[in-house]
Amino acid sequence: YEWLRSHAYSSGLASKQSSDRTNAVCGALAGLLGQTVTYPIDTVRKRLQATKQSATKLPSTYAVTTEVLATEGVRGLFKGYSVNIVK
Repeated sequence: YEWLRSHAYSSGLASKQSSDRTNAVCGALAGLLGQTVTYPIDTVRKRLQATKQSATKLPSTYAVTTEVLATEGVRGLFKGYSVNIVK
């Protein structure tokens, strides 16, 4: 957020008069970037939690990640991302 805000002011994209709007846009972009970076990790965590507890050997985070990438590709890590952004 701070980097986006300082970049907007220093590059002349925003003026001090539009500070509330600039802060809102920078905050929204920072939140979107944060969700984009952390969402695949959250997807893997949810799949690990959904694994049957009665299994003799529970899969590792690495195993779940490689399975998702092998079967569904990178898009599999972002399933449900659009719904998450809307909320």
